[in-house]
Amino acid sequence: MRIPVYAGPTERAAREEPQASILYYFQRQAEFTRRGLGHRGSGPPGPREAEAARLASLSYEEILSTRVEFGTAAALVDRLAVVRDDLGLSGIVAELDPGGGIPAEQVRRTLRILTHEVLPTFR
Repeated sequence: MRIPVYAGPTERAAREEPQASILYYFQRQAEFTRRGLGHRGSGPPGPREAEAARLASLSYEEILSTRVEFGTAAALVDRLAVVRDDLGLSGIVAELDPGGGIPAEQVRRTLRILTHEVLPTFR
């Protein structure tokens, strides 16, 4: 499974710091879906139109609760364990900045938290 992941030193930071970038990401996904409408091999337009509309209308709260894993190290350990157990996963692909707008230092901090505090609990 591929999922955006962001680790912050506090829950507030983990929620607020990536907000603009992840909102941009989902708007961009909606636009990519719209662009594919009517192209050969894209299938019937109805489902794609619905998907584009759904992506474009996601609130930040919906994104946080259903589309990403953002939190402190402890929260990520708990949430990723639930995702692993519920879906029977053996691993995930963590997208650290899918929107491309998170400062490099914050991306490095996320990677550091993931590799030093989160991933070791799954070994």
